Amino acid sequence: MWASSRIVATLVVLVVGCSSRAPCADRSGTYGVKYAVHSGNCGSIPEQTVTIGGDGDAVTTACTSKPSVSSDNCAVTVDVTCPDGTTSHGTITWDTAGASATGTLQLTSPICSGTYDVTYTRR
Repeated sequence: MWASSRIVATLVVLVVGCSSRAPCADRSGTYGVKYAVHSGNCGSIPEQTVTIGGDGDAVTTACTSKPSVSSDNCAVTVDVTCPDGTTSHGTITWDTAGASATGTLQLTSPICSGTYDVTYTRR
């Protein structure tokens, strides 16, 4: 099985974005993140706890993130690249309070690829 820590580090970067009903709150604080395998051969990823800073980012690795946030601050399109060639792309949609989000992320590494349904919940 592929080292889940690199997958987690890559996916944790994806926390900026909300939904298009009304402008969404900025997000900061501690969130639980659940990953459900949709398809692929990377395997399962355990639930994680991430801290999102006041800038909306949770980058804690050498990976780089190029998020694109919607005009209402509710959705983020993610583009993450890590030095080992691992990439992750997808869209996360937040509720208006910034308390929870769902999305789908595509992960590609030198040894596996997979699609994950992701859920963030404020703790």
